[in-house]
Amino acid sequence: MRILNNVNQIYQQLGLAELSENNLPIQSVCIDSNQTMQNSLFFGLQGKNTDGSKYYKEALKQNASLCIIKKGFLQESQKSQVLECENVFEIMSQLGMFCRQSFKGQVIGITGSNGKTTTKEILSCALPNAFATKGNFNNELGVPLNLMNLDTRHQFAAIEMGAAKAGDIKYLSSIARQDVGVITSIGRSHISGFGSLKGVLNEKSEIIKCLPKNGLAVVPFGENLNFWKSLCSSNKLVSFGLHSDADYFYQISSKDADQKNQTIDVYFKNKYLGSIITKLLGNHNVLNIGAAFAVAHNLGVGIKEFSDRIADLSNIPNRLGLSNWINNSILIDDTYNANPDSVLAALTYLSGIKNRNKIAVLGDMLELGDESENYHSKIGEEAKNLGINILLGFGDLMQYAVRSFGKNGIHFKNEEELKNYLKEILSDKTVLLLKGSRGMKMERFKTL
Repeated sequence: MRILNNVNQIYQQLGLAELSENNLPIQSVCIDSNQTMQNSLFFGLQGKNTDGSKYYKEALKQNASLCIIKKGFLQESQKSQVLECENVFEIMSQLGMFCRQSFKGQVIGITGSNGKTTTKEILSCALPNAFATKGNFNNELGVPLNLMNLDTRHQFAAIEMGAAKAGDIKYLSSIARQDVGVITSIGRSHISGFGSLKGVLNEKSEIIKCLPKNGLAVVPFGENLNFWKSLCSSNKLVSFGLHSDADYFYQISSKDADQKNQTIDVYFKNKYLGSIITKLLGNHNVLNIGAAFAVAHNLGVGIKEFSDRIADLSNIPNRLGLSNWINNSILIDDTYNANPDSVLAALTYLSGIKNRNKIAVLGDMLELGDESENYHSKIGEEAKNLGINILLGFGDLMQYAVRSFGKNGIHFKNEEELKNYLKEILSDKTVLLLKGSRGMKMERFKTL
């Protein structure tokens, strides 16, 4: 049964003396009136361009059980299904915290520059009776909304936490109150919102600082390990990584010739635990699996059970997905988003594919602040060093990557020109990586 399951429960939690006249059930939660279903709880939130409270009537037409809207928008007497308030966001946060406080299972908070969503998806499969954040709805709106979907049957909740500015993780932690804190990576994403890589580190590390005394911290092995140990009030912190000194050490022992599976050997404290066979490809996914297994193992899941549970899990759409493409070429679709670290990971994966001409089509990496030009130049150098045959850049910033790549680097400003060029060069001898920041919408090039 849902923790938040009826209208009167909401009234009681908000301290309203008079209960609703119509105690309808709550079966879903939404902030978009177009996605409202029967017995939904609708929040009319203030957006950049409009106020969602204007659309409560549309939600009621879809048989919403309750609409929580800002005062001043109610145009008719529907008090039993509309609740007015001063601040809709605060009410949403309050109800999210109530659901978290009522939850008897363990909450796993996941943050990091790369790998959050994949690690969350792995944990949702690996842990029994687990709830997981839907999609990548991981901000100050998404976290309370997800908590409101918790069910009493859930034993675990994997909650993804994103950050675009200082203070985001501390705020989300105050709502999620995680028992386990996971940092997947510290990298060069959203640097414009934090000022520097150190700013990114400090922000992501809030998930560790906010753990309870008996909490578990799971962090990547490396130069920040001692810093995290100094922050952790918990008595349990474990590291994971590709280095043998990590608490959980992982290495790829074999790959299928057709690039459909890879086998990962797992060591804990230098003791071999066994192997994980997975459809999730690339070194970056070894780290995602590594973070998830470190969590699951500490929560009582053995390696065979873990491997069996994630056996059918493949790359998330638009995240390093491998498929046959035009003229029998191979497409690596990694168009979801991009920053310097994820682009390097994708280029490394591309470089490992044998017997194909390797082409990278890269769109601008956004939100990198004053170092944008430098980061793009370095990507061009790294692509050249990895043996990429052709680099095609799209967007104003990618001209710097093309310039540093040198011969066989071509910069495009026009979408149609790039599409036409791709039609000419794709064959059964080529493999093409497609990647760029979300704002570049590089998925447009999947259809030529």
